Amino acid sequence: MDFVNEMGFDVKQGKAREFQEWLREHEKEFAEEAPEGWEYIGTYAVVLSTEKAGDFRQLWRHHSYAAMDTWAAAMQEGGPSAALYDEMFMRFVDQERGAPFSQSIYKAVVDASIWGE
Repeated sequence: MDFVNEMGFDVKQGKAREFQEWLREHEKEFAEEAPEGWEYIGTYAVVLSTEKAGDFRQLWRHHSYAAMDTWAAAMQEGGPSAALYDEMFMRFVDQERGAPFSQSIYKAVVDASIWGE
């Protein structure tokens, strides 16, 4: 199976350039410290979208439903990937009420269960 996990978020006001510099320094770590079964695709600035889910998107790939449990366990255990995420969220992600945020998981059509036709 093939899944893509998309997280949409806004960065705190006045922190976009600092976030860009921080990500330049730490992006390789997202890939290297990814929980088992996960692949970091990248973090993107939204250029054009009809969605109101923030100005940034972070994309990850995983290949099973079980990998979602691996992610949750890695975040709970507090290892290097959890520390990186904590730093990103605490320093840059706007978590105030009303700030746009989204989470989507996409499954490859060739692996999806299609029913009801």
